[in-house]
Amino acid sequence: MGPPIDFLPTELLVIAFRMAIKSPSHPSPISLDFLLPLRLSHVSKRFRALLIHTPSLWTNIFVDLATSSRLQFISNLYLERSFPLPFDLEICAYGKPGAHMDGVLDIFTRQIDRCRSLSVHAQQREHFMQIASSFLKIPAPSLQYLDFHVFRIITPVHLQELFGGIAPSLMRIRLQGVILEGWDSSILSNLSTLELGGWLRRASCVEWRNIFTNSTSLENLILRCVPSGFFVNTPPPIPIPSLRSLTLISSFNYKRMFQIISVFSTPFLESLVLIQGHHTWEKTGWSEFICQAASHRAESPLYSKLRSLVLSGVPLVSVGRAFIGAIPGITHLSVTCPDVMPVLDMLVPSHKPKSSNSKSLGFNDEDDVPWPDLRHLTFDSLDVPACELHQVLRTRIEYGCPVSEVFVRVDQKPDEIPEVLGWDGMGRTVVRKIGGGN
Repeated sequence: MGPPIDFLPTELLVIAFRMAIKSPSHPSPISLDFLLPLRLSHVSKRFRALLIHTPSLWTNIFVDLATSSRLQFISNLYLERSFPLPFDLEICAYGKPGAHMDGVLDIFTRQIDRCRSLSVHAQQREHFMQIASSFLKIPAPSLQYLDFHVFRIITPVHLQELFGGIAPSLMRIRLQGVILEGWDSSILSNLSTLELGGWLRRASCVEWRNIFTNSTSLENLILRCVPSGFFVNTPPPIPIPSLRSLTLISSFNYKRMFQIISVFSTPFLESLVLIQGHHTWEKTGWSEFICQAASHRAESPLYSKLRSLVLSGVPLVSVGRAFIGAIPGITHLSVTCPDVMPVLDMLVPSHKPKSSNSKSLGFNDEDDVPWPDLRHLTFDSLDVPACELHQVLRTRIEYGCPVSEVFVRVDQKPDEIPEVLGWDGMGRTVVRKIGGGN
């Protein structure tokens, strides 16, 4: 009698193989993960036959150009066995590429029409440019995802338009240390997600602006930096009417990242994420954003369509009730800051509710409750005052504006966990814990 795995149905075995193979663009790609299908094909005759006749198991291709020339054989093998499916290609040059680099790249350029995602990670500028130039004039009709990352650079990498300007399916671009130069609307017209970071602060304001001008269908934008000197003069507005989600990540205290909000014209924005490296930083543009928000009222909100707001690492002490008028329709709020009391103070009215008689007649004070549509609240902070949070939730219930779900970090307060999670009389409000296990 053979081992139990021999009796496993073929369909389940294929599922197990797919789960074992890591996807491309994994945070820490390892060549052994890439070779897993090849190694599995040597386990038994059944495994080999199954793998060879399942093209989807060979579509994740990882190439480390610093390894041996055997990559040419392996690359050809994977392309043959994955045919005719689209493949995902990750090219890494963490060390000095060998003499076989041109031969390996030539293998993929011949079948770039099948490439679904292309990731290029390089330590040196010249190595990255050598790799990228291989795709300069070859159309990539199936390409959906582009990820370029250069680690060690003294001057920014200015990348001319690739793929002969023909990549109609391109929907997502992630750049770190790379500047798109001369990429026009024909190749960016279907772009829905864009992430920019690294040395883009050395890009010219014109180059930087052109990326957004040509991305006419952009819905998700993640920014980690803006060009130096962008706010020296008052920049003209950048209209992005298609944008629905904006994430700003401030990793330096001397870059006014959040001030870019005043430049972008995004009337249909639904999600805003603001992340600051440390709450004591004062030169990130946060105060300018708060002042701009405070100048708006419910009659003319800054973001009338905004429903989700994430604040991480920003100093909340400067946030007042006027801030609510800028974004009155919040339904999801997430806060990760050392002191969450300013937000708790904002979530309840500044006066007592009307009499119980008025409530019995069907009248309530929803118009007086800050963010009356708030239904999901998250405090991912190490010091959430349980008693104050309890009072806020009870007050909103009294006003007829309960929060449906509340998530709190409780791993730093073991003595309060039972009380926090076992509140009585909370009506439809459910309090859940995050962190610290179940």
